[in-house]
Amino acid sequence: MMKKFRWMAAAAAILAAVAAIAQDRDLGLDRYIGKNPDRQFLSLPAVHDPLARLLGDRLNAFLDRFQVVTPIDQVGRDIVAQGCVRDRCAAEQSAFAIDLDTGAAAAASLTRGRYMDIYSKTTRSYADLPPGLRRWISSRTSQDPHFKRLRFRYFK
Repeated sequence: MMKKFRWMAAAAAILAAVAAIAQDRDLGLDRYIGKNPDRQFLSLPAVHDPLARLLGDRLNAFLDRFQVVTPIDQVGRDIVAQGCVRDRCAAEQSAFAIDLDTGAAAAASLTRGRYMDIYSKTTRSYADLPPGLRRWISSRTSQDPHFKRLRFRYFK
């Protein structure tokens, strides 16, 4: 009887530990889907920290583009936020995707209407970018014929 109790107590402890790990990985970002990526959202540790690691000293310039925003979207297991510079939305835009499971970030920005700067720690290929970021880039390149001549630049 005592062995059974010990076994059940051990199993309960393991289940509690697994639940705690799963809860720690929940970034809580899915509750922002459909809301605008305002300064409060952009300063959340689950958003700011992966972007800071990814962009380094480019972070402030990247976030300064979030003057005109659209609601946060979800594509697969990624959330996607996008913004542009007021009165220059055609030429100065940014977007990022954060994986809801891992917290990994990837980002892109349209610069001077000529360059698509892509930031990713894991890829140098458009096909390997998160689906939400690929969709954002595709929507930019299909809007206007001159976007077809964009120069893609990859940064790690």
